[in-house]
Amino acid sequence: MRKDHWAAIAIAGALVTAAPARADLYVGFGVGDATLREDVAATSDDLNAHAGGNSYYFGLGLGRHVRFELTRFDFDRFEDEVGPGGPTLRSVGFDADALSFVLSERIGSDLSLYLRAGWFEWDRREGLSHESGTDPLFGLGLSYRLGEHLTLRSEYLRADAGLQRIEVPTLSIAYHF
Repeated sequence: MRKDHWAAIAIAGALVTAAPARADLYVGFGVGDATLREDVAATSDDLNAHAGGNSYYFGLGLGRHVRFELTRFDFDRFEDEVGPGGPTLRSVGFDADALSFVLSERIGSDLSLYLRAGWFEWDRREGLSHESGTDPLFGLGLSYRLGEHLTLRSEYLRADAGLQRIEVPTLSIAYHF
């Protein structure tokens, strides 16, 4: 594990131990279709690819409006045919972890709107090349409380990852303890 992962785990542990008695702990799983766009020099070699993927998250709600989440994104390979002299297949592996601060507001008895901001730690692999970095993450979503323990969520996330932009619409379900 990288140092950043340990730091995120330590922050989550501190939040859990300092949480008020009414803290809302939850875990969730989501599926989505991500888009990875790259625009280095606006050439026909730029990647513009889609890939399915999963997200796994652990969250801590502190009161009615504030949550913190740790999320793992596992994407399929992004593949695109590019090139001016005939198509060449480019295949890119991309994974990420995120630590987010989430603000939510109820807009109905069981429906909430939320905004997300945080850090997106990513790894990109293409052939023998490997890049990684940490960049800001932003998102917008709706959550619908299905009952005491289940929440259905629909969300759009966006992060600039180096010279790439990744956009991830997801549909997920969370279990609240």
